[in-house]
Amino acid sequence: MNSFPNYADVRRTDRKRKIHHLDDGMVDLDDIGVDGDVPAVARRPENPTWPEIRVLCQNALTALKKHQYAAPFLMPVDYVALGIPSYPLLVKHPMDFSTIQNKLDLNKYGSLEAFAMDTRLVFSNCLAFNQPDSQIVGCAQTLSHYFEAYYVQIKARESELSEDSETKDLQSTLSVLRSEHDKLMAEFGKLRQEQQKASLASAGYPVAPAAQRQAPRSKARSKHAE
Repeated sequence: MNSFPNYADVRRTDRKRKIHHLDDGMVDLDDIGVDGDVPAVARRPENPTWPEIRVLCQNALTALKKHQYAAPFLMPVDYVALGIPSYPLLVKHPMDFSTIQNKLDLNKYGSLEAFAMDTRLVFSNCLAFNQPDSQIVGCAQTLSHYFEAYYVQIKARESELSEDSETKDLQSTLSVLRSEHDKLMAEFGKLRQEQQKASLASAGYPVAPAAQRQAPRSKARSKHAE
């Protein structure tokens, strides 16, 4: 396999090009946040599916880092050492696999989408800076397709987990409603008995306490036993 080209040898000459197609794993550089950090549009720590999805994201990142084309993307681009001073002027929001790994380790992602946005940014930066027919762009495109295959699988698992979570929430809500229903019915029964006793009393019928009403039955049972 040929060695990876130097960034200085393959840097773009067309500086106005933008990457704007999200479905292809590319992003519009104007839509990314400041300081190289992706906006936390999907960062939801309370997401119940994230713990398992985070493990799957880690597996995908590990596979990317082990890929034969991963070398140029493992660490931040050292534009000073590479002699490409124009790099920070063209790539406003740099991203690399080590930065993504660090953010995963610190649990700065809250969803698959936030993780995927950073991963796609690695490849879109490469395409934005380098010549379209350069070897390094070919590496980025190969890795992009490789990642998207992982993304589809993780997304499917996320949907399954979301459905399971929603089912559990509904079951919990139903259980609470049933408990409240039973309490209301018990209270209703007590109120109905009190209303019946009040109606009988107002009509002039004697109403004995429950203990006295049950006493004759106890005596009858005792005589029958004798």
